[in-house]
Amino acid sequence: MPSRVLQRWGGLLSVVGLWALFFAPHLLSDGVPYYRDQLVTLIPIRHYLHERLLSGELPMWYPFESLGVPFIGQIVTATFHPQTLLFLPLSPALAVKFNLLGGYLLGAGGAYALCRALGSTRPAALCGACALGFGGYALGVSNNLVYLMGLATLPWVAWASLRVTGTRRLADAALLMVAWALVFLAGDAQMFAFCPLLMLAALCVHGVTRRSIALLALAGVGTLLLISAELLPALAVSGESMRGLGEVSTTLGRTWALHPLRVPELLIPGYVPDAFRNQMVAEVFSGRGALWSTTVFAGALVVLLTAVGLSVRSRATWAFGGIALLGLWLSLGDYGGLLPLTWKLLPLLSKFRFPEKYLALFWLGLAPLVALGADALAARRRPAVLAAAGAAAGCAVLAALAWNGVLGPAVWRVAGSSLTAPLAGAVSSAWGRGLACSAGFLAAAAALIWASGRRARVLWLLPLLVFAELLHGNGAHLPLVSPAELEAPNAFATTVLEAAGGARPADRATRLARLDVPSTVTLGGGELWVRAMRQALRVDSNGPDLVAVFGTNLPATPARYGILFGSSSEQAAPWAPAFNGCFWTVSLSEPLPSGLELVSRQDALGMGLARGACLPRAYVAGAVPAGDMWQALRRLRAGLPPGMAVVEGAPALASTAGEVQWLELHPERLRLAARAPRPSVLVINDQFARGWSAFLDGAAVPLLPANVAARALPLPPGEHEVELRYATPNLGWGLTLSAVGLLLALALVILGSRPLGARQ
Repeated sequence: MPSRVLQRWGGLLSVVGLWALFFAPHLLSDGVPYYRDQLVTLIPIRHYLHERLLSGELPMWYPFESLGVPFIGQIVTATFHPQTLLFLPLSPALAVKFNLLGGYLLGAGGAYALCRALGSTRPAALCGACALGFGGYALGVSNNLVYLMGLATLPWVAWASLRVTGTRRLADAALLMVAWALVFLAGDAQMFAFCPLLMLAALCVHGVTRRSIALLALAGVGTLLLISAELLPALAVSGESMRGLGEVSTTLGRTWALHPLRVPELLIPGYVPDAFRNQMVAEVFSGRGALWSTTVFAGALVVLLTAVGLSVRSRATWAFGGIALLGLWLSLGDYGGLLPLTWKLLPLLSKFRFPEKYLALFWLGLAPLVALGADALAARRRPAVLAAAGAAAGCAVLAALAWNGVLGPAVWRVAGSSLTAPLAGAVSSAWGRGLACSAGFLAAAAALIWASGRRARVLWLLPLLVFAELLHGNGAHLPLVSPAELEAPNAFATTVLEAAGGARPADRATRLARLDVPSTVTLGGGELWVRAMRQALRVDSNGPDLVAVFGTNLPATPARYGILFGSSSEQAAPWAPAFNGCFWTVSLSEPLPSGLELVSRQDALGMGLARGACLPRAYVAGAVPAGDMWQALRRLRAGLPPGMAVVEGAPALASTAGEVQWLELHPERLRLAARAPRPSVLVINDQFARGWSAFLDGAAVPLLPANVAARALPLPPGEHEVELRYATPNLGWGLTLSAVGLLLALALVILGSRPLGARQ
């Protein structure tokens, strides 16, 4: 009995063992991820979800970014993904950590299952699992849980697609529904849109039948039902967002695209010296933020096995080789030429940023090719030995050229730049070591393949060799810091909150301080970077400290905000005081701007917190009428008399003095007491957005845009109680349709255990 269990589950247990070995330092450490989007987005979002869900509330509005933004409908918040509830008992930072580590196990396990479904042996499937689960893109996006989970779920979509086209059972259509939906619910709408390619690959492998087409279509309908709770609000929210209404930037196809001169990193670990990353990006990669993924090291052995796999003439080779080629080509962005053409044919895809994200498709295609190549070694032993030995010799020669200062300057000349010290020495050393390591692993593989001629079981060591190379090249790309750094009191945030005294909302802050603290992935120093980011009140790292900050980070920033403040909040400084922006983080090394008073300082970080004059969060005002948003913008820019606001759809009302008292402050519900001596408007300096409704003394009243981005409502003379409520647009319908999707999946599982016309 134990032997049967090992025979059936031994491969997956091996995946778990390799995963535990790869991430042993992380599993045994109390450190938590922090780098880039983890601190700026993922941990704050998980913190907000954690607090609201544990209070028995569904978060619908996020008040700490800019003037407030919708929460459900952002997609990247992953509100309805099972991972949100699964890790709810943990602290937000630990939840992100174990969610991240679990994502690597999910991806490696999915790649193993996919390779086995294509007929690969266990050792070969383990090679494919290592290639995807521990490959450069997977570790390179360790700073972004959303896209890691998208990558980790893709092989399960491909596996389920193969089951549907192979067995044509209703139950397998249910599996495909769930896997496909989880890509979207994890927050990766981009890879969700490309999942039909995996179904085409499955049809290529098993052939096209009417039943398989019908089941794939059924799975597609079911998937749309399952994701409706997030999809329908997203359609409503994106329709009013900057990304939904704006034009595609002319630089979008190059910003965070895979630069052609970075392709050698597939073979060279440490290709971009971490200490000189910004300089190399500027000199070689055109300064366009080329490192979306902090590493794209695939491994010399993975490249070798992929080449052998491509020589195998099979449907799977064509199908997954095509996916890998497409992913690599699209990731080049404007450099490759395919992405601009794709955007012209499918304009909706132009809404997705950062072409390097298409490397997820490249790595998904690699996994089966690696497995096919590993299985083909026995039949192609002699040419494989020669190829591995020749590649090892070539890497050794290139290593010598790198160490002698020949290779680096040549690459810089191609980029139209010149390589100077001290970067020249760092590049020579990093490239020389990296190529020498690749040569060593290729030589070891050549010896292993040669030895398999006498003992075939020697090839069982091949997955360990692949694993070792990827651990060496990518293992340092998930840095951790002590959780105490994320939980330490924030002096600037404390000052802002104490100024409010609890009787009213805390005033907003604006960041003027420039961050001169370097951040590296592999060289440490994360503690100082975390402190600097938190003290600077960088959006959205400010969220856990309960201070609202002007800035754009989440994708569905309302267009009204962007029109006034700029797509990156670059116009926040002149407008912030009118929208309750009272506090400013400033650099101590620069003169304090006029009108600001320094109220707190952090000399070790070179930053201070200043306070200036500003309008309150809510106030009574007269109204300057405007016919639409653009007329309101012109009148606002022309200047307003004191006590006035530009209100769309309101009559002209004289300036007046009134009083406002806050009664309740909740993300989705506000209550205020207001008094006005004559007809006026109550201006609330929070984001005007669809889904908000207003009530005056219990009766519904129209909510109007004020000063382009804020809210206002008519206020008759006298004393009144005002209430504002928010409900996510389309959420009710979305939840209903998602429930229908769950029932459909359950019905397919119950009814679909028998094959529908399966092949004999």
